[in-house]
Amino acid sequence: MRNARGKISLLFGIIAFVGLLAGCSADRGACKSEKELYYQNDALALLWRKSESGWALSSFASRGGKSDIRIKNPSARYCVIYSPSKPDADNPVDILSEGRLLHFPESPIYDIRLKIYNQAISEVAMNIAGKAEYFYPSQAEIVDDNTLSFKGDTESGHMEAVWSFDDERPAEIKISLKFKAAKDGYYSLASPTVAGVPRADLKWGTVPGYFAGDKLNANFIQAYIYGQGLPAYPVICRERTITTMASIIEADNGITFAAVPAPEFCTNPIGADGKNTHSSSWKVGLSHMNREGVLAPTAYRPVLGQSGSYLKAGEEVSFAYTFSAKRETWYDAAKRVAYDTYGLKDFLALKSAKESLTNRLFNIASSLMDDKESYWVTFDYEGRTLGGQTYSKKTSPRGDVKNTDIGAAWMLGALSADPEVKERRLKYMRNFKIAQQQTQNGFFKGAVRGQYFILTQNHFMEEFGHHYEPIGLTYYTIIDLADILLFDPADAEVKQLLKNGAQKLLEWQLPDGSWQVAYDKETHKPIYTDIRDLRPTFYGMLVAYKMLGDEKYLKAAQKGADWFVENAVRHGSFLGVCGDFRFANDFATGQSAQALLDMYEVTKEQKYLDAAIAAAKIYAMSIYTHPAATREEKKVNGQTWQDWQLSRIGLSFEHGGAWGSANTAGPTLLSSHAGMFVRFYELTNDEFFLDLARAGALGRDAFIDPKTHIASYYWTNFNRGASQFPNHGWWQIGWIMDYLAAEAELRSAGEIKFERGFVTPKVGPHKALGFKAGTVCGVQANLLLKRGLIQTDNPDVDYLTALSADGKTLFVILLNDSANYAELLMKVSPDKIGWGGFKSEDLEFADFATQTSLPAWGIKIVKLEK
Repeated sequence: MRNARGKISLLFGIIAFVGLLAGCSADRGACKSEKELYYQNDALALLWRKSESGWALSSFASRGGKSDIRIKNPSARYCVIYSPSKPDADNPVDILSEGRLLHFPESPIYDIRLKIYNQAISEVAMNIAGKAEYFYPSQAEIVDDNTLSFKGDTESGHMEAVWSFDDERPAEIKISLKFKAAKDGYYSLASPTVAGVPRADLKWGTVPGYFAGDKLNANFIQAYIYGQGLPAYPVICRERTITTMASIIEADNGITFAAVPAPEFCTNPIGADGKNTHSSSWKVGLSHMNREGVLAPTAYRPVLGQSGSYLKAGEEVSFAYTFSAKRETWYDAAKRVAYDTYGLKDFLALKSAKESLTNRLFNIASSLMDDKESYWVTFDYEGRTLGGQTYSKKTSPRGDVKNTDIGAAWMLGALSADPEVKERRLKYMRNFKIAQQQTQNGFFKGAVRGQYFILTQNHFMEEFGHHYEPIGLTYYTIIDLADILLFDPADAEVKQLLKNGAQKLLEWQLPDGSWQVAYDKETHKPIYTDIRDLRPTFYGMLVAYKMLGDEKYLKAAQKGADWFVENAVRHGSFLGVCGDFRFANDFATGQSAQALLDMYEVTKEQKYLDAAIAAAKIYAMSIYTHPAATREEKKVNGQTWQDWQLSRIGLSFEHGGAWGSANTAGPTLLSSHAGMFVRFYELTNDEFFLDLARAGALGRDAFIDPKTHIASYYWTNFNRGASQFPNHGWWQIGWIMDYLAAEAELRSAGEIKFERGFVTPKVGPHKALGFKAGTVCGVQANLLLKRGLIQTDNPDVDYLTALSADGKTLFVILLNDSANYAELLMKVSPDKIGWGGFKSEDLEFADFATQTSLPAWGIKIVKLEK
């Protein structure tokens, strides 16, 4: 044997199979004797030994690097789960958490979420249904140099397993299982436990979309519902909220293990018949443990009691998945799955838009200015006329009024220079913000009375519950008011309210730098004390510092951020902001990444940049990367679409995991993360961020309401539009502008640059622009949104426009938002900005129109002179 990577005896000890090894090639191949089977390639070395129990994996090593790494606890024991009757997947079982019988949720206000929660703790999901039959194969054969075959029997049937090795991906093993039932009943095949990781050796583990962290958490609710660490039970996660189809365990020795189901066995949430099976179909399950509680990525197919699991005697079921043991991080493993197994790049290559994002901006703005279409209302309260948008009467007969993206609203007013926006919307929205703050002296002065105004009850209230949240101060008193001040810095009343909020948030900060989750309105006592405020509440202090300039706020922001980095980012533990789901982790995790990046930009302390990148990587696990997309045509809501147009890839969930809204509604079309991910790509050169941004933002026509051009909030609504949530249109204006500006800045290598405001309350990290001039090719310029100024005939090409500060130069920034070469006809209507005409040194125009082209993901800056 060649000795380049260390002698084989160092890996396996002194073993008596010299004759066996003599039959192997120097670097790769398989050899077998009566009692031993050995396989090695450039990345792996595996040895099976036969005993009375069968063929068990005796030694397993990762080859390469400075030295080979021997994997602890190899096994390759197989498991078939059998039940003579259909197990229960809908009703809860009793759960012990930290030695006590679990009672959750504690309040009847969450009863509407109980169906999802009960499914999450059913006997199937808790992995206690049926009888597990464990065995080692009785037969082992070499099919060829890269293929091994194993066969074995259980009480309930016969198993055949084929292990295939790929020279191009030597650290990955494709394991194909075929099981033939000996008797009628329900069956589930578990992936064999190739190797387990001792709990003390855990560096990081995740089933993306469910939970992540560097430790097991004995508190079941924190781990399973909030995703804070790994559950101590071998729960089986459902496809509907698994975002990247893998179970991943990274060990302290530098080896990361992953189990990745083959795409053909997984659920496509839109069937060939066009029916939505996102919530109902459960073909494959994933767990961070095997059924016995050993840390080992494990896949199940079929899921016991679900489709395909019932077999009559003599019938067969099969499953294939990839097991990898690679020198990589958990994050690199997840990226590899998204690209290599589920074709993220292929998905981007399929994308093509029917309507450009730029065109959507104009149409959404028009719909938001339509009183009827946008459910706009004004009403009198405490001497002022307030304005906002209601939900539909069917959804909320009590008359819930809400304003969403304040930054986007003021941005639209500035970029369009439309007096209608300011007179018919902004002044009433401003009154709403002023009335929303508690101004009476006392415990809650400066706090937010509630997100909603209830018309039938004539008061503000929170989304769920009877409390005030410190993060509500950050969002609705500080960020919203700060965004208004960016556009109108002379607004003294708004500035005073911001000071009130900043002072209250400072007073509420605890000695360690953290905040309480909430305070009861009546008793003033902290509530939700079973969870910690693992949200970017500290960001309010940073915003206050930037707007008010007082160093005490910066010190508070640093203290809060330091606590957050240590307690949230370091362990992968986060909390959400949606009260109706009891703060299950959500898009606040994405906000955390941007908030930490903002901390770095102010302080220049490396620890905040490192934490920001770490948080962004964790949030990337909230983005769907499966199933693999195709051009197959499907009919949904009376329209024919290709499979890729209906895909979830690139979309983030509102909240996922065991009981979040994504269980029934899927992800959201609110791609607030898109602009931020472009910024993180600029920082890290990590293409995963950029590809996820583009996957989420572009080509989403199947989800656009043709009347309002507002995307549905939830994926399951497809093109029914905002429906009862027309106020979400403001969020869409906000994230689209943030994303397009980020792409322009990236592709121009900094020739285009515009300052941004602050992260958007509640829903994500996108930021408003347009409150001050930026630069385009070294010229000071202001962004414009003028309907009709530019027209193009290629919807894959988006554009931004900016007018120089002296009013003499118009910049048209063309962006090919496609992986394909693009040609377009561009028309300019100079009268829209009061020009009689223009001249251009860049392109030949005829009647203010020109034909031009852009490469894939290209940019062209057209400069027009008055």
